[in-house]
Amino acid sequence: EDCPPLVMVERPLVVYRHDTSSTSFSTPRKMLFQIKVAAFEQTVLRTWDALTIWGAGRDGKEFYKCLSPEGRAKVRCMCDLDPAKIK
Repeated sequence: EDCPPLVMVERPLVVYRHDTSSTSFSTPRKMLFQIKVAAFEQTVLRTWDALTIWGAGRDGKEFYKCLSPEGRAKVRCMCDLDPAKIK
């Protein structure tokens, strides 16, 4: 009900390249996730008033946990097709 509307953006918000020879290949998944979320907060979320997280599974929950307290305060809702994940 109080979720902000979805909007189409004209460019990618975050770009990530994966190469098996890169350092990120041997870096733990959670650490990479924390780095990506921090970059998202610094470059995108700081200019937004509200955020809807699509996906209430493993990655959606981890995304929320990795946000700063200020970032978490901007989350208005989490969406998912599976009602069991929203509980």
